[in-house]
Amino acid sequence: MSRPDRLDESELWNLPAEAHSDSDGPFDPDHGWMESAPIDEQCIAMREWFLARYCDPAGETPVGRYGGYIFVNGGPYDPAVEIPKRFAGLLDDALIQAVVNALHFSGGDQWVPIHHTLEDQDDDQDELVRCA
Repeated sequence: MSRPDRLDESELWNLPAEAHSDSDGPFDPDHGWMESAPIDEQCIAMREWFLARYCDPAGETPVGRYGGYIFVNGGPYDPAVEIPKRFAGLLDDALIQAVVNALHFSGGDQWVPIHHTLEDQDDDQDELVRCA
């Protein structure tokens, strides 16, 4: 699996147009494409799916008085839970675990959601959490 040096380096450009589903919102790979895609592209798609939804808490998550993050916008989310929820049964478990391991290595097991709904807004727009 190819791996960028930094988490913020998207590899979506490595995927063909048919990899993208027709859904609006963050990247969500097409199921039909995923089943027959080359392994390296399946890995990129899983990683990009996760990184379109979660980021390292260091950028925007407050730290408590005695250390540790205060997950005010939800979380922590672990790739070992979230990725299998989306891809188990569709892709090989060993491949899923390889992507989880790479994400754990590069960013740990505690992630925060990128999009969250602000309760105090009148409309239902999502605010983008900026990840450093």
